[in-house]
Amino acid sequence: MSVPREAGQDPLAPPLPWQRPQWQRLVELQQQQKLAHALLLSGPQGIGKRCFAERLAAWLLCHQPGREQACGACRSCGWIRAGTHPDLFWLLPESPARVIKIDQVREANEFMQLSAQAGHGKVVIIDPADQLNRNAANALLKSLEEPASERWLLLVSSRYGMLLPTIVSRCQRLTMVEPTAPQAQAWLRDHTDAELPWDEILAASRNRPLRALDLAREPLWKQYNRALTLLSAISTGRSDPLLLAEGGEQFDPELLLDWWWGWLVAAIRLASGLAADLPLPTELTTRAGQASPLALFDFLNRLEQARTIQGQQITLNRSLLLGDLALRWRDAFARRQPLQMG
Repeated sequence: MSVPREAGQDPLAPPLPWQRPQWQRLVELQQQQKLAHALLLSGPQGIGKRCFAERLAAWLLCHQPGREQACGACRSCGWIRAGTHPDLFWLLPESPARVIKIDQVREANEFMQLSAQAGHGKVVIIDPADQLNRNAANALLKSLEEPASERWLLLVSSRYGMLLPTIVSRCQRLTMVEPTAPQAQAWLRDHTDAELPWDEILAASRNRPLRALDLAREPLWKQYNRALTLLSAISTGRSDPLLLAEGGEQFDPELLLDWWWGWLVAAIRLASGLAADLPLPTELTTRAGQASPLALFDFLNRLEQARTIQGQQITLNRSLLLGDLALRWRDAFARRQPLQMG
């Protein structure tokens, strides 16, 4: 099965600079024959977890593996590079529902039970594993509870707390970390030559360079700035909150809620007397500096609920949800900082 890769990533290249400690840990486990049948790769979105999983699959399936990575020259590595390896199964959400269903897991379970076509084991990558619905998650337990020799399950998740505890407990968890700001900036300089506001894009991506590459695509960067401009105007009462409800179809709901969370956290920092951790329009910066932190924290709870609903793919009316959030966003900024006495 062919799979879309994270921006600009070669599945046979060495690990990304900020992933080297985690990769070295896996190398040590493999050398000690302690590498688990199931691995859970958890960490924020946009830092290269999918790429890490595919590189690990390439190493595990390689016909002539090196001490620390795939050889890059054998038939197996050629299949990996082409995205057509017969012993690598990608378990991805079905479009447009964006959930992983029980029939998909059953297919993966059957795949694991068949003989390896290339004779070097089989790997299933589940990304994102937190999008397994309840029935699919229960079906996956079969493969987790009855591991076969040279069969590996690689679960990728940015919200592993949404996984069933019985799944998490049966996996060897590897926490993937974000790069430092210098690492992210250096990596972007090495992988891009476009004249774009990379400092601003990287800040908007919360220092996640692969996410920054995606966000830099012109339609998405325009969508980001359009949403930020609208929400900034709503926060000051200059625009009607219903404009977001009526125009919400122009935004990807998952991305919009994620961006909104970042803008809100930056606003809370400003309301608390701290510096914002990403760029905001001047009017929103001013408004946030005058707002009540408690009011913004109340809205944060509501926004977290909305993100959970979106993540669990619960049926909802998007216009009503966005309209409700926009009204609460405006009202949160209407509450002012208490006057300082003395």
